[in-house]
Amino acid sequence: MSRRGQGEVKAAQTRRGVVFRLRFWAGGDRRHVTLPDGTTREEADRELRRINSEVERGVWQPPSPPPIVETRTDPTFRVFASQWFHATKGEWRENTQADYLWQLRDHLLPFFKDHLLSQITIDEVDRYRRAKLAEADRIKAAAADGKPIMDKFTDRRGRVCERKRKPLAAASINKTITRLGQVMAEAEEADLVPRNPVRINPRKRKLKTTRKATVYIDNAAHIIALLEGARQLDERAKSNGQMPRRELLATLVFAGPRITEALDAELGDLDLAASRLRLMEAKDVHVGAAQDAGERHVDLLPVLRELLADYKARNADRAGSSPLFPSSSGGRQCRNRARTRILHPAIREANAILAAEGQSPLPEGLTLHGLRHTFVSVLLALGRELPYVMEQAGHDDETTTLRIYAKVMRMDEGERARLRELVEGVSVAPQVVSSGSERPSAVQAAKVPVTR
Repeated sequence: MSRRGQGEVKAAQTRRGVVFRLRFWAGGDRRHVTLPDGTTREEADRELRRINSEVERGVWQPPSPPPIVETRTDPTFRVFASQWFHATKGEWRENTQADYLWQLRDHLLPFFKDHLLSQITIDEVDRYRRAKLAEADRIKAAAADGKPIMDKFTDRRGRVCERKRKPLAAASINKTITRLGQVMAEAEEADLVPRNPVRINPRKRKLKTTRKATVYIDNAAHIIALLEGARQLDERAKSNGQMPRRELLATLVFAGPRITEALDAELGDLDLAASRLRLMEAKDVHVGAAQDAGERHVDLLPVLRELLADYKARNADRAGSSPLFPSSSGGRQCRNRARTRILHPAIREANAILAAEGQSPLPEGLTLHGLRHTFVSVLLALGRELPYVMEQAGHDDETTTLRIYAKVMRMDEGERARLRELVEGVSVAPQVVSSGSERPSAVQAAKVPVTR
């Protein structure tokens, strides 16, 4: 005859709540049974009585082991990369999140989405690299044939814009491979893959690149020509209500905002009494940083203050919440239109002015971002200290500032003096006079600002 069952109910507090365990004797051995989550004390007592009854009758059998739930030990790249991104994104800055998401969504996932992690080998990484190069060649060929591939996108303010698809540069392809390696490193750490294929001779996995220096203006004559070209464009477009080209370009040159910061600025951000411009920074901001971490104030150089004071007086009827540099319809301007409809035409006008005076054209490849570097070079030529320059430009990393500083230090003292004259709001000393004429050249005659 079997031994009479004896036992007790034990309660344990876990992260899941209170869990009941039964402890009793059966078949001469101490037995333990853990009851399912959610079991009440009354149900646990009743289960112990049932088990004791079966033990007493000699019919009790140990419960079958719980079914083994087969877990996926080799998930697809889409599943694992998505889990990695959402689990880790809280550690990144906002712009970093957007950049990583773009690399995954637009480049890595289209190629690797259906790959199991174990299928992402060295050969597959190399095949991805070759595929991105071939894709870039197709985009270049379409543009060369006059049929560029166009992409629609929605900007930060919900506006739908269109732009030409650009081939992915070697440095950008390398960034996507770095991101792939970051995901695979996580998989390796979780023992889902034996090794990270990107980390095996990483130099062979990536493309060779050369750093392309940012082009910017480093002399007063070119700055004057650019702003004079913009002024002439404004004069011709006056009846069409176009956005002010000269004021925008002068702000980029003499205050150094990123183009998104300039286009997001409002008329009320221009504080002439304090001689400064408030900017909502478009750079990365640390998650959890203070509310004002994305805001900075740029001191207005005299030349810019005079220009913007005249501009604000002409726009006294506009609300302070309206864009500082509105589009032709009065709304906020698209950065791509600022490049194609403002900067590029102004460069053409400036080069025509310079050619007529026998001077060299603006540096080829000048961009809106290059005007930020121009601003840094102007401040350094004025003798401002590096910490102040970095604060005004919104630079966290001193690398760019120091690179421009090295070039400014090689600048001729006469050119530094001309930049100082320009910034102080007086005309630049005559440099070129048209042959056979006492009339000053267009570049010489142009003063900044020029009141309309």
